[in-house]
Amino acid sequence: MGKSTEDRKLVIRGRVHISIKLSEHWQWKQANGHLKDRACRSILQSLFERGLIQLPASKRASSCNIVAVLVK
Repeated sequence: MGKSTEDRKLVIRGRVHISIKLSEHWQWKQANGHLKDRACRSILQSLFERGLIQLPASKRASSCNIVAVLVK
């Protein structure tokens, strides 16, 4: 039998997973056949910054944070 609603766990996927799935769904590929998941992630970030969508928290420090640490 299937699991009850109480037994199901909410799985939150990261931004990379989301961009890969969207690129696959849209069949959005580069000339070499690789998915354009980085470009998709950039679009998602822009939409997130404008408050148009919600995304899971970023798992990596931004390059700006890394530079700030190195400059100190």
